[in-house]
Amino acid sequence: MLQDHLAILPIITPILMGIVLLFARFSEYINVQRLIAICSQGVGLYFAIELLRTVILQGPIVYQLGNWQQPYGIALYVDQISALLVLLTCLVAFLLCFIVVLATIKKECFFIP
Repeated sequence: MLQDHLAILPIITPILMGIVLLFARFSEYINVQRLIAICSQGVGLYFAIELLRTVILQGPIVYQLGNWQQPYGIALYVDQISALLVLLTCLVAFLLCFIVVLATIKKECFFIP
């Protein structure tokens, strides 16, 4: 099941976690919010690594959004270069989230000026 939707998971994971962090009542528990942010970036990084591994071993992936065929629907095509770029993007996002959390813990502020 996870293997079938591997092309869309690095896109969906940050969106869903952003919605969870936006609408959940974590304003009093900022450390929980930081932990969820780092964990969601880690999950996205894991999905990007799995995507690259799958593309290298099995070849390019074509994912039809909504199971609509190409003249009417949107198709995601993932080859080795695009999977590598997704991995680099997720790696930078994970490291940036980790650095920002460490910087805000030391200063006890909620944004980086």
